[in-house]
Parts: sequence; structure tokens; C-alpha cells
Amino acid sequence: MAGAFDPLVSLSRDEHDAAEREQRRIHRRVLGFRIVTAVAFITLSVKLWQMQIVQTEKYVTQAVQNSVRSRGVPALRGVIYDRNHVQLVSNQASFDVQVDPRDLPAQQEDEVLGRLAALVKLDPAKMKAAVDKQRLADPNQGVTVATSIAWNTLLSIKADRAVLPGVVPLPTTIRGYKDGPTLSNILGYVTSISPGQYQQLKQAGYAPTDKIGAAGVESSYEKALRGTSGSQQVEVDAGGRQVQVLSEVAPQPGKSLQLSIDAAFQQDVTSYLREGLDRAHCYQASGFKEAVFTTHCSAQAKAQAARPKVDGGYGDEGAAVVIDVHTGAILAMAAFPQYDNNVFSGRAADQAKAAAVLTSHADPLIDRALSAVAPGSTFKMITASAALQDHLVTPSTEISVPAAWPGISFSNWDEKAYANMTVVDAIAQSNDIWMGDMVAGGIGGIRGLGPDRLAWYAHQFGLGQPLGLDLPFEQKGLIPTTTWKAANFSGDNARWYTGDSLNMAIGQGFVSATTLQMADVAAAIANGGNLMQPRVGKAFLNSNGTLLQALPPVVLRRVPVDPSVIHTVASGMRKGVYTGSSYKTNLRDLQVAGKTGTAEFQAGGGRLGLEAWWAGYAPYNNPQIAVGVWIHDAGEGADFAVPVARQILARYFHVSDMRLQYGCDTPATTPAACASSVLWQKTSGYYPDQHEEPSDKHDPRFPA
Repeated sequence: MAGAFDPLVSLSRDEHDAAEREQRRIHRRVLGFRIVTAVAFITLSVKLWQMQIVQTEKYVTQAVQNSVRSRGVPALRGVIYDRNHVQLVSNQASFDVQVDPRDLPAQQEDEVLGRLAALVKLDPAKMKAAVDKQRLADPNQGVTVATSIAWNTLLSIKADRAVLPGVVPLPTTIRGYKDGPTLSNILGYVTSISPGQYQQLKQAGYAPTDKIGAAGVESSYEKALRGTSGSQQVEVDAGGRQVQVLSEVAPQPGKSLQLSIDAAFQQDVTSYLREGLDRAHCYQASGFKEAVFTTHCSAQAKAQAARPKVDGGYGDEGAAVVIDVHTGAILAMAAFPQYDNNVFSGRAADQAKAAAVLTSHADPLIDRALSAVAPGSTFKMITASAALQDHLVTPSTEISVPAAWPGISFSNWDEKAYANMTVVDAIAQSNDIWMGDMVAGGIGGIRGLGPDRLAWYAHQFGLGQPLGLDLPFEQKGLIPTTTWKAANFSGDNARWYTGDSLNMAIGQGFVSATTLQMADVAAAIANGGNLMQPRVGKAFLNSNGTLLQALPPVVLRRVPVDPSVIHTVASGMRKGVYTGSSYKTNLRDLQVAGKTGTAEFQAGGGRLGLEAWWAGYAPYNNPQIAVGVWIHDAGEGADFAVPVARQILARYFHVSDMRLQYGCDTPATTPAACASSVLWQKTSGYYPDQHEEPSDKHDPRFPA
């Protein structure tokens, strides 16, 4: 076009050629850029087409998964009541803190965990290690980093939720135990599931954040108490914080449990046992030499004597069990040492206390009511039953026994000889030589049962085996046999000697049994021969306390002895109360039958320690309850276990703890002794029992 401006006109040919070459080079670059851009656009378009058209369902699913989480909803654990519907265990609202590794921002993870650790007062390095461990194990599951946090800590976490992505406060509950130490051996406690436990329990529907019964009925009735967990589909934001609940399957609460235990009675039995142990500790503090058994020594002396043996004491160990003789229902089961099960709540403030329980030299988690030791002469209930049933003697057979066994260091507890002694008198006076003769034979023409036959009877009475109690960790004790000894010893020690038979006859040597077992033996004598399965569970209830299912009594077996044999043994136990070793249980208003026991053990330093025992029942003519009492390393059963049993019996039947004078059975059977007993009670005003001071005797909690 004429007059158009051409920038190359004024250039020389060489300059003109150079300019054209530069323009062509720029054109090629622009063209290449346009081609690359077009290819990229086409590629991107294809990818978008694949994502939006071909793979729509896949990416929609991933998007939903990134914003919707499935969370478990724990079931409310069933509560626990005593037999009178007094609530013993409650669920208390609490919060745990969980960290979800999926929602922790990679660049800010240390900052978030550090901020959280400061709020819950934990080591950030340990918290980081827990998160890393969970990420390796299962990155799609959160990890609980703090339990039972304080309310103000919860408020701080909620206030800082914008800067705590991945941190989730979880509502939960902790168990509250009303009477703490008094019932801890029965109720037990719950604890968090460990990673190892979770691998075993997840198939049963447990979540990593669940708790599980670790002792007591919390453990043995775990399946009924725990209920069934629910679930929620929850929409969360980019930080894992809940936006809304999309759907929910409601949890099903656990069944509530009613116990056979009478909580008020349990409190009193515990206090009587405590007094018995204090009496033993005062005796120990005196060097086992005081002529007066008292609870009135200094608190410091009691505390020193109560320390575990490894800490310079004698141990604070004892138990008392009360059983319904017709049903096997346990009405009270007290034991020392105790622990407070509330310290296992999971609260940070309780962790040091829980650690102290777990590391205590006293081993308070071991229930002494279920721990086996030598039962001493309470075992003679079985020895006498076996001798009568196998016709070694009849109720009228009279045997004269020496003070000691010929040629063996084995004598009567009182080191006296007795003439013309029947089985009833042998039980009442707890005669060791007479009972030893029933097993070893050789005195008065008695052939002897032998150890294996006696062991068979002992097993029939429930010894040497668990009774099937609905609590964990029941010890079975030991009933030795000749085969057992041969298998567990070597050389001459594997032989069974006459001394072994003598010791076995009186519940010593290798024999061991629990307080529960000996109370159950007494119950079998009381009810006419039924060995009951002891239980602390009475019924299942719904959340409103309405009965769902009663737990019926269970008869383990009928002991293989005739009713006449049971009657004769019971007669010996009754005579032992009014004119024998159990005389301190001869209550004025209640006829009692019972058997004392004193078992020797090597206490160290050349000293023989004594286990004090009593087992019996009441009323004699219409039995209702059986009682077993054991106090470790005390003195004679008559001096330490019997006073505890007397208080238990008086409390249960709501009668006076005043007793009759020695020798008084009833005005009809022992008129002279009973006539003087009335005057004796009025003039004494207290119990002038041997070795006991007046202030220890009449308890103002009982009628005068």
C-alpha cells in the first residue's frame, strides 16, 4: 500500500537480511510455544475428561472418604448394686483426647503436638512417638494420648480447635466405686485396652479406645456389663473436626449386675476383721509375749507390725467370708491388705497412686480371701467325716490317746493325754493325736485311712480345686497325695512318712486351703451335705433396675458322707463352742457351731508363726450362714479368729455380743453351768476371756 510505513526501507541490505532472520526465529519460537500450549491443553482436557466422566465414581468416593469418618460410640457400661439395691458402681462423665494421624498437617505436626502436650501436661516426645507408632500400625485409626482430662483442659482444647487440627476430644465415662477399698477385692476395676489385647479382642467388637474389666466382677462379668458399641458417620472438615453427624447406630447399654453382697454388712465385717488384725499387730509388737491381747497399742507399733515382711513387718493379711449355707451366696467377703480401685480411673492425678498399688510389697491386688494357706484344725471337719464314713470309728467309739505321738515330735496342742475320747470330744477339744490316729493308725487298734483316702474326701469337700467362684484368680490350694509327693520331691524326701500323715490329718504340712473353701466346707456340714458353688453375682438387671435374669444356686455335688455322719461332726462343732476351743463364740442369744484352727509355718529366723482360723455356722438347729475367718501370723485361732467370728455372727443376727460362761449349752442340757452363767454375766459386766482385757469385749454397737 502506497505511503505505508516499512521499518526495513531505511536499512541496508545486510541489515535488512539480519532483521528478517530474527523475525523468522521469533516466529518459530512463538509457533513452538503455541504447539506446546496446545498439547498441554489437550492433555489437561483429556485428564479432566477422565476424572469427570470416566472416573467420576472413584473420585467422588475419595472426596466423601476425606470428609466423612466412621467413629465408634461406646456403650454405657452396666452399673452394679448390692443385694439391697444400693448402687456400688456408677458411670461418671469424662473426656479422653485422641489424635488422628490423617488430619495432622505434615509441616505443622510438631507444633500441633507440642501445643496439645502443653495443654494436657504430657511429654511432647512421648506423644509424638505414640502418634508415629499408630501411623505405622493403622494410619486410619486415631490414638488416645490423654485420658480423663480435667474440665478446664477440655475447654482449652475446644477454644484452640482452630490451631489443633487432628485433635479430637472424645466423650467417655470413668467408673466410680462408692466404697473404694471395702469392696475392691469384689468389684475390681476397668482399664484401657493395651495394643496387644486389642489385637486379640477386635474380632469381639472392641475398639482401641474401649476399656475392659481387669479384676473382680468387672472382669468376670465383662461380657454382660460392657454392652454393644454403636457407630456414627461423621462429616469432618480439613482438620478432622466434626461438622455434623450424618447417621448413627445407637449403642446398647450393658446389663446391670446385682450382687449377693450386703454392702452395709460388708463394711461391718471389714471393721471387725480390722480390729482382729490390730489385735494381732499389738501382739506382734510385744514380741509375742504379752499376756493380754489388745488393740490398744500405739498406732506406730501397729503400722510397723503391719508392714510387709520384706519391709520389716509381719504383713497385714487376713480374710473373713460369710456364705448363705443353702444357696452359696456370699454375703460378705472382707480381706486385707486393701487397695482403692478408684485410683485406676485413668485420671492423671491418680496415676501415681495406681503405680503405688501395682508396686506395693504388700501385693494388695491379691485377694487374701482367695489365697491358700494351711487351714490348721478347721480341716478336722473333713478328717472326722472321713473316719466316720469309712467306719474307722462310730460316734460312741472311745480312744485313749497320749500327749504325744510315740517316737515322733508331734503332740496335742495342750500337750495333755486324754482317756476314752469320742469323735465328738476330739472335734470339740481339737485333739491332734486322736485326729492323727485316724490317718496314720496304730493307736487304740485304729487301722488309719491313709493319706490318699483322706485326700479323696478332701476333694469331695471342695479342697484342692477351684470352687467355680464368679471372681477371677481363685486359688485352688493343695491336697497332697503319695503320688504328688513322689513327683515333686527326690530321694528320701519323696517318701511319704508317718509325720506327713499326722500333719495332713490336722490341716498342716503340705495342705493348703482358702478362707472361702473352709467357709464352704462349714456350709456343707450346716446344710446336710450339699457342697455349694459360692457366688457374688445374684441377678442381671436392666438400666432401670428391673430384674432380667436371676442367677440360680448351684450344688456342685453331694458330699459322699451319710446324714448321720454330718450330724455327728456338727455335734462336735457345737460342743466345741460351749465347752471347747471355740468357747468365745458361745453367744448368749444364738447357738453356734464351729471349729478353731491354728497352723504353724516357718516365719524365718527360727520362729514358728501361727495362722489363726475359725470356721463354723449358725444357728446350730436351723443353719443360715457359714463364716470363715483367717488372720495371718497371729496366735491361736481361739484368741484371734474367734472374736472376729463372734462379732460377725452377732451383727448378722442382730443379737448381743455377750456370751455364755464356759460349759453352758442350754438350761436343759447343761443346767448347772447355765444357772451360774446368768449370775456371771450380771456380776462381770464384760467378758473375762483369757488373755483379753475388758475394754476389748462388749461392743456398744451390739445390744447389752
